[in-house]
Amino acid sequence: MQFLYKIPGYILLLFGGFCLSWGGFIVRSFEQSTVWEILFLRSFFFLLALSVFLISIYKKNTFKIIKESGYPAVLGGFVMSFSFVAFVIAMTNTTVANVVFIISTQTMFLAIFGYFYLKEKVSLIGSSSIFLAMSGIVIMVGDSISTGSLFGNLVALAIPINFAIYVMIIRKNSKLDMVPAMFYSGIFSLIYGYFLSESFDFTQHDIFMGFLLG
Repeated sequence: MQFLYKIPGYILLLFGGFCLSWGGFIVRSFEQSTVWEILFLRSFFFLLALSVFLISIYKKNTFKIIKESGYPAVLGGFVMSFSFVAFVIAMTNTTVANVVFIISTQTMFLAIFGYFYLKEKVSLIGSSSIFLAMSGIVIMVGDSISTGSLFGNLVALAIPINFAIYVMIIRKNSKLDMVPAMFYSGIFSLIYGYFLSESFDFTQHDIFMGFLLG
């Protein structure tokens, strides 16, 4: 899978957005699984897929790379695990469009956190974009009060915020390979799902949906 490193970043970003756009449809397609059961299935298959990816990339050095990533990777994984939880909860408590829009504001939070944590300057265009994005969130949250989806919108905000924190951790530890952080995030979210799930009696349909979501 070394060819992935040769693919331009914007293409990977577009592909990631395409895959993410199906997340809401898949979450809504589960037959009887609860939020925590969906999280468990997603995390399980996510860990399987990521393990195959890590072994394909690092081969015999896989465990060495994971170990050398150290505490920053564990912290980054812990932070990102809350985004995994928030994604599933938000998708079941508000519209898919709202969740996707809120997730798209992660660049705004990256700029804000980068300004305060990394002392990076924000351009006038960047400041204007932040203002517009914040205005959109305020309007959306205000509207959700009357439609009963306020909880889902507020939970969805945890996704871009935690992602921005995760990126700050990566930037602060740029000399470390932080890919294993996603492995830790899968472990944490799998643990949440395991202990909070009421049952593990999944239908074949739900298992397949969990596979697609992972």
